[in-house]
Parts: sequence; C-alpha cells; structure tokens
Amino acid sequence: MNTNFMNQSIETGKTWFDAAFTAGTRLQDQNEQVFRRLMDQLPWMDENAKKNLDAWLNSYKQSRDAVKKAVDENYVNIEKMLNTP
Repeated sequence: MNTNFMNQSIETGKTWFDAAFTAGTRLQDQNEQVFRRLMDQLPWMDENAKKNLDAWLNSYKQSRDAVKKAVDENYVNIEKMLNTP
C-alpha cells in the first residue's frame, strides 16, 4: 500500500473538513447574533425564555464541539494506524 498517497488523501480530507466546519461555525455564530438581537427586541420574551434559549444554544455549541473533537481524534487515530509499520 502506498502510505504516502494515503497520508496525502487523509490530510486533504482533514483540510476540507476543517474548512467546512469553520465556515459552518462562523455562519451559525452570525445567525445566533442576529437571532439574539431579534429576541431582545420582543417585549414578550421574558428572562425565563431567554435562559431557556441560552441553554439550548449552549447545548448546541457543546454538541458541535464534541463532533469536531471526535473527528479530530479519528484523524489522529487513522494517521497513527497508517504510519505504524
């Protein structure tokens, strides 16, 4: 097996994933800012609703970060596997 080709393919996939993840994260963060501004202007949005919204957004971010961490760990594992004689 040509490990150099495999390593390059893995690195290309990781680069693409990182770029797409970063772009998606930035878009989500911008949407969150717009959403929060909108919610702040609604008179019927009380503190309890804002706390629930914050909890939901924080949960979403934690899940997003967990996915990124899992993907990064798997790239490390596959690189180790390919480079082990």
